[in-house]
Amino acid sequence: MSWLILAACSAGLDTISPDDRPPDSDTPLGGDTELDTSEVDPVDTGLDKPDKDDTGKDTEPDPGGDSPPVIPAFSASEEETKVRFIFVVEDPDEDMPGGKVEISVDGDTQSWAYPSGVQWSDGGTAFVVWDLDDFPPEKATTCRMIATDLRGNESQPSTTTFTRSSWTTSVTEAGDRPADAVGIGRVDPPGTINGNMYATGNDGYSFTADIDYVKFRLARSGTFSFTLSWDEAAGDYDLYLMDADLEVINSAATYDFPEELGASLDADTDYFIAVAGWDGPGGNYSIRIE
Repeated sequence: MSWLILAACSAGLDTISPDDRPPDSDTPLGGDTELDTSEVDPVDTGLDKPDKDDTGKDTEPDPGGDSPPVIPAFSASEEETKVRFIFVVEDPDEDMPGGKVEISVDGDTQSWAYPSGVQWSDGGTAFVVWDLDDFPPEKATTCRMIATDLRGNESQPSTTTFTRSSWTTSVTEAGDRPADAVGIGRVDPPGTINGNMYATGNDGYSFTADIDYVKFRLARSGTFSFTLSWDEAAGDYDLYLMDADLEVINSAATYDFPEELGASLDADTDYFIAVAGWDGPGGNYSIRIE
């Protein structure tokens, strides 16, 4: 078992440290965490962060000469009047240049030349945009992506579900400690919280960079899901849900992209969300609550 203490960073937070690590492990930990804000006692969530090998990341490419491309990451987020489709294409044969990527939404398909036709973030993640008006509010829409290399080899399709929010709100960088949490007031899911992770980092045990705290209340009681996605697929962001006493209710601190958690919550009760950057480039993120 490991312990991860979530606290302040260079922006004014203390370090975040587990008490110990599993024997013979060189992999940093981000799960089985507790948030110690110096205001409450530690709470063990019982989650471990898996080795990267367990998630399929950092695997060796296929040495064959006729291997199709692979899409290890594909997600969608709402950005003003557009939907941003964020993805990664792995290219074992290095013959994707001159190929294309295609995304289908409700039978409508758009195609982009690769790599010249797609857009690229500062961190090197590929993305394309789609008109938000093509998505009806609060309807879950399955989106399908295929990558085709120069030789005509097609990837296995990758799918993601996007739901246009009935409301969205943005948080600032002011909430890097619980006392400075950004309050968004009383919300009625489904909806989306948008924010920015200006930097990520860890020392093998602790978060050493940005942590964003958000305080909110719910208009009704129920079981809700929280999905954290981000623009930089190479990044590793983690999500924590806390009660009014800053005790962890649930956390999503794996190497998954996106991160997801669920919990039964009460109406008109204070809760906190914390988003922390473990590794990779900083960038925009969104938290879908439904």
